Amino acid sequence: MMGRPIGLRDEACELRLPQDLDDHALVGVQDLDGYTTGNMALSIHLFKLSKINSEIKYVANSIVREAPSYAYPPISDIHAWQRSTLAQLDQWASTIPQTQPRHAYVRTLCELRYYSMRILLLRPSPAIPKPSIESLTECYGLSWRAIHVYDKLYRQDMLVHDWLVLHGIIFSTITALYCIRAVPELARKTELDELMNNLSLSLSLVSVAGEHWSGAKRSRQILDDMGRSTIKWMKALRATTNPELDHRIARYEGPHLPMTSSIPESTSPMGTNAGGMFAGLNSANAFSAATPSSLSLEDRFWADPPQLFDFGDITNVDDIMHSLFEEFVPQTNNVQD
Repeated sequence: MMGRPIGLRDEACELRLPQDLDDHALVGVQDLDGYTTGNMALSIHLFKLSKINSEIKYVANSIVREAPSYAYPPISDIHAWQRSTLAQLDQWASTIPQTQPRHAYVRTLCELRYYSMRILLLRPSPAIPKPSIESLTECYGLSWRAIHVYDKLYRQDMLVHDWLVLHGIIFSTITALYCIRAVPELARKTELDELMNNLSLSLSLVSVAGEHWSGAKRSRQILDDMGRSTIKWMKALRATTNPELDHRIARYEGPHLPMTSSIPESTSPMGTNAGGMFAGLNSANAFSAATPSSLSLEDRFWADPPQLFDFGDITNVDDIMHSLFEEFVPQTNNVQD
């Protein structure tokens, strides 16, 4: 369900991508006059994205950082690799095939995959455990943008309630909550009303998924508790003076960004994409790009002051996701004769 194994590198495969021909076009393959690009072209484009996805998982998310002797030389500059991969993602998004309106669903899937790949690359990972303020801020904005796309699909009666969609909704919500706790300046500038509206959208989508996946009901309750605690934390943050917090913000914040929306704009140059799919993603963040030395998945600063919020013993985003999806894992009883 999740694709080819992560250990199978592209160099081990000799399969070519299929031709841009839908099944009905194969009947009259000699006469292709008037043939228009459709779902097959979009599918091929998604296959190309899978190669980038595989590289991100191999380079950024490998738990054991020491490369074995038979592997290719390790990446010497992980941040240069990250910038290069972000450019590849932008190039991929700018070349999404233009199709007819009836193929809008698959084009929307391309949009969601683009968001998820940027989040995967920018969020904390074994290779980059302490991402920059700019990266976390972009993750926050992309996470809520993904939620709005899922909501758009639901309102158009196009949302497929499968496991991957539910995972994407929950992952986007948790990522947004983590980022707002990890970036004090973002917490200060985020409008509570808009944050609550975004959380309401997310919880509504998970509630709908609960009609198809019983375990989603538990996930919704946990997300609701996390969201309420985050809102309480933000209110207390603004009502109290915290010298340590002010010091850390003064140390890492960049020029103040006049926020007209609490969803920061992405640095991706996709605003010129035809059809406006990525409209609004071309404004640069004004937060500092310096990598903070004191923010990481393991750091409890974002979960401590004031003492109103706690994920329990789980402070790793992947561990949070795993705990929420435990009930979705089939249980097999090994009965021995």
